[in-house]
This record gives sequence, structure tokens and C-alpha cells, in this order.
Amino acid sequence: MYYRHNREVACRRVEDEYVLVHPRAGEILVLDEVGARIWELCGEQPMSPTALGRRLAQEFAVGERRAARDASAFLEELKSADCVEALP
Repeated sequence: MYYRHNREVACRRVEDEYVLVHPRAGEILVLDEVGARIWELCGEQPMSPTALGRRLAQEFAVGERRAARDASAFLEELKSADCVEALP
């Protein structure tokens, strides 16, 4: 599964965080530094949790499996909030 931004979601970077606004759903989410990085990476191209895990492991000194598992859970939260779209 690959994930990309929902194009309806507006975002603004504030220091190390992102604020996401989904106007249709009326949702506002604040992403911490790691969440912001996942958001940035999914904006460059559709990303899988495995690919995100590799990148996050390099950037945040965490194990790839844990990073991939955490990224997958986080992306599912964003998907539930309709902020990202899942692609096969």
C-alpha cells in the first residue's frame, strides 16, 4: 500500500510541526516533527510504510521495522481523518 496527500487538505509548516486543515471534514491536525517528516515525504511521491521506515530510520536513529510499523499506524490515522489517500 502506498500513501499520498489528499489534495483537499491545506497545510502550513510552523517551526518543526505541520498544521493540516481538511476544510470539507472540518478537521485540524497538528503533526509533530516525525509526523511532519512523514507528511513531507508523502508529498514528494506516494510512499509505502516500508520505504518510510527506511528513511525515518536514517534520519531519526530508530530501527527500520519499528519506524515502518509506527509510520503505518500514523498513516492509517491520517487516512481515517481523510488527510491521505491509500493507493494499491
